[in-house]
Amino acid sequence: MGIAALLYAWGMGHAAIHPYYSAAIRSMATSWRAFSFGGLDTSGSITLDKVPGAFWPDAVSVWIFGPHTWAAALPHVIEGVLTVWLLHRIVRAWAGPFAALIASLTLTFTPVTVVLNRATIPDTALTLLLVAAAGALLKAVQTGRLLPLITCGVWVGLAFQTKMLQARLVLPVFAVVYQLAAGSPPLRRAVRLLLSGAVTLAVSCCGR
Repeated sequence: MGIAALLYAWGMGHAAIHPYYSAAIRSMATSWRAFSFGGLDTSGSITLDKVPGAFWPDAVSVWIFGPHTWAAALPHVIEGVLTVWLLHRIVRAWAGPFAALIASLTLTFTPVTVVLNRATIPDTALTLLLVAAAGALLKAVQTGRLLPLITCGVWVGLAFQTKMLQARLVLPVFAVVYQLAAGSPPLRRAVRLLLSGAVTLAVSCCGR
């Protein structure tokens, strides 16, 4: 985690600030209306091309620390480090410490990961939430309990709040993995998948 934090935070004051998103972040930091709808202006009359969930941490950071480049980039650095930590924890529980170390180092040093975690774009939050969803799915398969599967649906729904339909790309894979690997009867697995899907839809539509 320390390596990831150092790598992602290095040069944070000169982060790759997206001009389109940075305008919205500044407006969201100064207006509750813009904060709620992802407004490019403080009145919220012009909004982003996506739901604003991924930019709420950025706006809060700018509201606290001021309109600095590093303040807008800070949440993405934190999200990137949390993703590395979470992946290590998930893989360690599943395949042991050596596999967890390899997985976390691979994610940490993947060039596109480094670039994304130094920029004000929603992919960092999307990645964090989908890794959390994968961890919940693995727990659902291992334990046979319903709650982890519902939790997986919540994480995917929150991921939708960051980058919309891109978050749904994992759903067919998750469904196939659960249907094939979970130990409960087929009908029960299907019903549970439907329940988890309903939760995903409900969380995705929350506030829309």
